[in-house]
Amino acid sequence: MSLLLIFILVTTLSALAYIGYVLHKKGINPKEIRVNSIQGAKQLLTLPSNAGPQRYLAKNA
Repeated sequence: MSLLLIFILVTTLSALAYIGYVLHKKGINPKEIRVNSIQGAKQLLTLPSNAGPQRYLAKNA
């Protein structure tokens, strides 16, 4: 039972750490995030290949 709780805790923390990493790499302010669909969430969580934060933000603006 305790192993299951530890596994769930580690999995949740890993997902939150990945989301934080993506937001940091893209230079996005978390207070400005508005997700209207699942497709928007998928687009938010994929890192651009060679684009820096300025290019990403200019593309979405």
